[in-house]
Amino acid sequence: ALGREVWGDLLFTIVGAVVTPAHTLVFSSGDGVWMLNGEVHALGPFPDNAPPYLAYALLRGEDVPLVSRALVPTDDVHALLLGTDGVGDLMGLAAARVPERDEPVGPLSRFWTEDRYFANPDAVRRRLAQLNRESVRADFAERRLLRTPGLLTDDTSLVVLRRRMGRA
Repeated sequence: ALGREVWGDLLFTIVGAVVTPAHTLVFSSGDGVWMLNGEVHALGPFPDNAPPYLAYALLRGEDVPLVSRALVPTDDVHALLLGTDGVGDLMGLAAARVPERDEPVGPLSRFWTEDRYFANPDAVRRRLAQLNRESVRADFAERRLLRTPGLLTDDTSLVVLRRRMGRA
């Protein structure tokens, strides 16, 4: 029998895409989110907060297939985002303030509309780290530190594809 710590490590989400010149296929197993041209498709919620993770097939012998979510002509794909369930939470934070900064988090669409996320391969990771940074400030009158946790309460990973500008 596998220990509880190994079992927990096997509970993960797969959200992927196969892109060919003719068609784009989105598939998944587990919970998460995917967006095609800004249209949101949530994977879940699931009964008893138990998404159909592939680990259940491995460890329990349950039937947990990869599910085809969309098959569309690649010419119709302008932006595609694949993400874990934390991305669903991130969508609700557009008006929240970035920790230690006076700026809004902003809409999720910035990940496929702003060029900086494609020009710098580390820009997405840095933005997510910035949003999840704990804020610590001093309350001198009370002689204590005030800690505010980061904004992301769940695993938040995402991949974004978009059509090159100037192409049909």
